[in-house]
Amino acid sequence: MKTNEQIQLALSLCKRNSCNKTCPYHGEKACYVKLHSEAGIALRQLERERDAAVKQLKDVDTVDIFYCSHCKHEELCDHNLNSCDDCEKDCPCHTCVDMCNWQWRGVEVE
Repeated sequence: MKTNEQIQLALSLCKRNSCNKTCPYHGEKACYVKLHSEAGIALRQLERERDAAVKQLKDVDTVDIFYCSHCKHEELCDHNLNSCDDCEKDCPCHTCVDMCNWQWRGVEVE
């Protein structure tokens, strides 16, 4: 399956009876059918991720949302240490000041 970016590009280029050589599906048999099938799969995945994100956000204390517990780097932390100063890992947490390296961890899709 193509990436979401490739699918978006193909959808923007696709004209049913005129294939564009820059299209990621160019030269594939039944490219039009494959493109639309994969676009549907990608859309359903994005909808599941959105629904999971909305559910998670409804369950989270809004004050806590931007703290380490929702950062994608949080799993790197050794919570047995008192602070990052005691840690020997070279990770984004070590240089994070006022959440400058914070990145949303996303949600797990069921």
